[in-house]
Amino acid sequence: MLTGARSARLYDPMAEMTQHRAAAPEAFGALFESVFDPAVVIDPVAGRFVAANPAAEALFGYTAADLRALSPADLHPHEIPRLDRFQQPLHV
Repeated sequence: MLTGARSARLYDPMAEMTQHRAAAPEAFGALFESVFDPAVVIDPVAGRFVAANPAAEALFGYTAADLRALSPADLHPHEIPRLDRFQQPLHV
């Protein structure tokens, strides 16, 4: 047994992003818009895109406004089982 050891805490990037977004929404928005990698936000209940950064717009060939009218299934129907498995822990 380790004495004086701190308990391990699993890194949860979604929780950290949520905390940062709540603390500084302007900074989160600027970071989201400026990253080079495509990034989207999906509403897990509605199954729709909520936001997309410019890199995602370029990748998918749709504007962020156009993507909000679509679901991930509209773009990649073969990936839906994988997305469902990813979102499963979110449905509590």
